Amino acid sequence: MQNTMGQRRRILIGAAGIFLLLCFYLFWSSHITCLSESAIAPTFDEGLASTLMGEKYGYINQSGQVVIEPRYDEAHELSDGLAPVRVGFRWNYIDKTGAVKITVNGAELVFPFREGLAPVVVGGKWGFIDTKGNMVIEPKFDDATSFSNGVASVRMGALRGDVDKTGNFVERNR
Repeated sequence: MQNTMGQRRRILIGAAGIFLLLCFYLFWSSHITCLSESAIAPTFDEGLASTLMGEKYGYINQSGQVVIEPRYDEAHELSDGLAPVRVGFRWNYIDKTGAVKITVNGAELVFPFREGLAPVVVGGKWGFIDTKGNMVIEPKFDDATSFSNGVASVRMGALRGDVDKTGNFVERNR
């Protein structure tokens, strides 16, 4: 009799656990939907905002008119007149008309320009390009941030610090 009661308790606890997990999953998935809807609310940078339209991203102006048709798998804000966009595995920077101005060959990730430079990941390493697409700081960092006040924070192995726009360390932390 004791063994049967123990089995029933374990089954009841197991069923309650599954029920709680299901409730948590349903709550969380509905919460994610709400978050994703608010996350795509347009933020206007330089007069345009990237917006998800169906399954692709395009750009609208402040009147809500589509300025650049939705054709991108990923699209970010304009900065320094350029916006990083991805179609498939290829990253480009486009201007306000949608014309491709820079193609970053072999880039796994690219980010918006700040202070004339943009962090890019090529071959698993971070470097920086200028607004003409020239690699001005070769990809050699394990991690990097965008430039702010003339420096970017980087990590190279155990070495951390700030680099200037030539890639030279101006402050090192260990």
